[in-house]
Amino acid sequence: MISRKGQFVTFTRNDLIEFRGGDVLDAIGDGIGQGVDQIIVNRMEFSSDSFEFDLVSPVIAEQIREGDIIQAGLRVAYSPIAEFATRIESYVLRLLCMNGMTHRQCVSNNSITRTRRLSVSHPNAKQLQYDQVRRLSAETWQGLTSQLEAVRSLASERVTVPDFLVRFLRRARLFSQNTMRLLQDAWESEGAEETAFAALNAITNVATHRDELSTSHRRSLSSLAGVLANRSTHICPRCFSVIAKN
Repeated sequence: MISRKGQFVTFTRNDLIEFRGGDVLDAIGDGIGQGVDQIIVNRMEFSSDSFEFDLVSPVIAEQIREGDIIQAGLRVAYSPIAEFATRIESYVLRLLCMNGMTHRQCVSNNSITRTRRLSVSHPNAKQLQYDQVRRLSAETWQGLTSQLEAVRSLASERVTVPDFLVRFLRRARLFSQNTMRLLQDAWESEGAEETAFAALNAITNVATHRDELSTSHRRSLSSLAGVLANRSTHICPRCFSVIAKN
């Protein structure tokens, strides 16, 4: 039985191995390797059955324009209760407005984006779980530089932002008049620049700051921003996520 502050949360399964938060952090640190001591925890969020946090590195950074800097890192979600154990995505933070976006890869390329809890009867289950998190962290971390390069290229890409946003929202099945209004307001508040970078910032602004939207909707917008930034690579037509190059 799992409880929080004396309140019942749920029953856990005793047939699955126990992989604690400390184990997750150790595996991530091992995967990142050199430079792990420079990592900054940008955000932590707890729920009844999981916790999520964003890690960024001041070393993996890019200045897009004068005074407009982005940093890259990882978004990690961990649950000792749910069927998934750990999920790791790349994360890019714009320091000017503290807006963030995530980027996930399609699992159809034999890569993994999250680990599952393993049975206690599985040989070396805990070590296998550890190795999965370490490998996933390392693979995602190694791709962060290309993430920043993709974002930087958006600053010189001229687009008609309102039409551009409508097309992206419709393709992701996230379009609504209210969402589009919020994006338009965010875009205009920064000067209504007609670039793909301005469109990206409008999405991340709404995903990060507009609390009137549901958490799931904001998460979807954050992921959509990652797709926008990486759309020069192949996008899976089924799950609308980016397929990594082999």
